[in-house]
Amino acid sequence: MDTKTALYEVLERHPLPFLLHDFQDENIQILAPFDRAGLYAEVGCGKTVMSTVLGLIWGSSRDATTIVVMPPILLSSWRRWLESVGNIGSVVVYKGSPKERKQLPIAHAQWILCSMQIFKNDFEYLRRTFVNRKLVGIVDEATSIKNIASDNHRKVMQFFDGHKLMLLTGTPLSTPGDAYAYIKLISPGVYRSKTQFENIHVEERDFFNNVVKWQHLDLMNQNLMLGAIRVLKEDVLSHLHSPVYTPIYYALDPDHLKLYNVLAEEQMLLLESGGKIDATSAPRLYTALQQIVVNWDYFSGDDNVRPAIFDLIDNTIEEIGLGKEGASKLLIFANYKLTNRKLVKYLAKYKPAVFYSEATPAAQARDVDRFLNDPQCLVAIANPLSAGMGLNFQGVSWEVLFVEEPIVPKDFHQAVGRVYRDGQKHVPTVRLAIAEGTIQHRLHANLLDKDALVNRVQRGFQDLREAIYGR
Repeated sequence: MDTKTALYEVLERHPLPFLLHDFQDENIQILAPFDRAGLYAEVGCGKTVMSTVLGLIWGSSRDATTIVVMPPILLSSWRRWLESVGNIGSVVVYKGSPKERKQLPIAHAQWILCSMQIFKNDFEYLRRTFVNRKLVGIVDEATSIKNIASDNHRKVMQFFDGHKLMLLTGTPLSTPGDAYAYIKLISPGVYRSKTQFENIHVEERDFFNNVVKWQHLDLMNQNLMLGAIRVLKEDVLSHLHSPVYTPIYYALDPDHLKLYNVLAEEQMLLLESGGKIDATSAPRLYTALQQIVVNWDYFSGDDNVRPAIFDLIDNTIEEIGLGKEGASKLLIFANYKLTNRKLVKYLAKYKPAVFYSEATPAAQARDVDRFLNDPQCLVAIANPLSAGMGLNFQGVSWEVLFVEEPIVPKDFHQAVGRVYRDGQKHVPTVRLAIAEGTIQHRLHANLLDKDALVNRVQRGFQDLREAIYGR
């Protein structure tokens, strides 16, 4: 295949609403000869446009169907993007009730967009529909397949067996062990089995058979990058302003800290109402200690107490001049429903956009538009897994606050990527709230350690520790 000619023919037949960057042009040509491809490009580097053009090269819109599997929140963005491409053919967003889905004209569509859950639910129906059809598969936010034992991985592998497939993610790994799932789909002949992969790369395990030390990570990186490209913002978008990371260490109210310590030591809290909070198992304690930092009222049974994080949020709002002309909107991340629910109530006067599991996909889609376009919607409150992908907030927000930090590096980088991406207007400021004397200290340190480890396999511009602390 003359990849340069193929690229130019596709761009002439399907004009884009903008010109490709040189690096996008080059990477498309690198991947075009493969049947399987990994587009491990950081947020803001154009995974969507590169995968679209590559998909058009692999199978023109007239003789192939391209199925894009993604988180539900991305469906509208993908549809709008494809409809901006010239002569793209028919685009079907495959969603709704089972009866509604059966009525959608997918058999003759060139592009089908669906969530991973619906892809799995309708696996057999889709397979029968396209049994004699040339397919191109795209899995956006491909961390959904990084568990080799998951139904997500198994269904993607089975459905696109014998067809073209590409995986898109800017943060492929949470741990080096995740690499095997990507390699299995992109370069399946590299390792005979997961056992062989672990025999080569696991150096040490603990008493519970958990991996505590990896080895030959350079070899793992080479195998991960077979049929794949890695694009970092700092390599290709030199005009971007790197975020300023600001850890903010704050103290809990003495009574709040005392309650925290009671929970940590006794693993049980008795409430004035007569109820109790039981954290006697390790997972329960681990979760409870993270949630009590913000949710003092819930763990004390006293609705009148005020957590110190509210003062920190108020100070941040005053500092950034929220609501003033030319000021940034504020993007707040927290991990737990209990916390997000509390923040939504506390910040109600700012008409917050809400992105976590208690908000329906339809409501979240509406809130994307509100946060971008409604001048009264000044705050977005989000779980990193709900809003840490596919949302482009850089035009209205460059102020970010983590009330609870993610414990996985990819979730942290995806969240920051909502404002640190092409099109940003200002240097993003990312504040990390860390409560003194609590588990948040240890979780912050663990996040930095995990980030340094996975960067040895997937490559990063700099370790998070260096970005935050300058070393």
